Amino acid sequence: MKAGLAATLFAFDAVRNSGFLPQGRIHFQSVVEEESTGNGTLACLQRGYRADAAFIPEPSGELFTRGEVGLIWARITVKGDPEHGSGFIGVGTNAIEKAMAMWPHIKALEARWNERKSEVPLYCDHPFPVRVNIGEIHGGEWNLACLQVQR
Repeated sequence: MKAGLAATLFAFDAVRNSGFLPQGRIHFQSVVEEESTGNGTLACLQRGYRADAAFIPEPSGELFTRGEVGLIWARITVKGDPEHGSGFIGVGTNAIEKAMAMWPHIKALEARWNERKSEVPLYCDHPFPVRVNIGEIHGGEWNLACLQVQR
């Protein structure tokens, strides 16, 4: 986003040098953590900054977007009952396999949310405004793969 921030600063100069007088105040605000926590934006609001509109220099195929669905970060913990790799088959339960069984249900929820896009005029023409993404999976108690060799 550094290029977008630089372009926005140049746009400020262009407005100032154009001779046009904006109808209101223009603020330049750069925040951190806008995608993972919203803490930067929240800090701006807590300081009293308010705006009628915002220009966000996100690369978007040279299109202007008038709305943003935002992000929801979630952490799902699925518990299993680990068993030793050479132990009796079927004694434990694999938490990763259980988590994989949840994925079709999560995608069905995503589809239901996207079916409601017509309720929000800014999103009614968007082909897929809500997206669910698995960003990371952790599982097991061992970091290394174990290979048992018999002689």
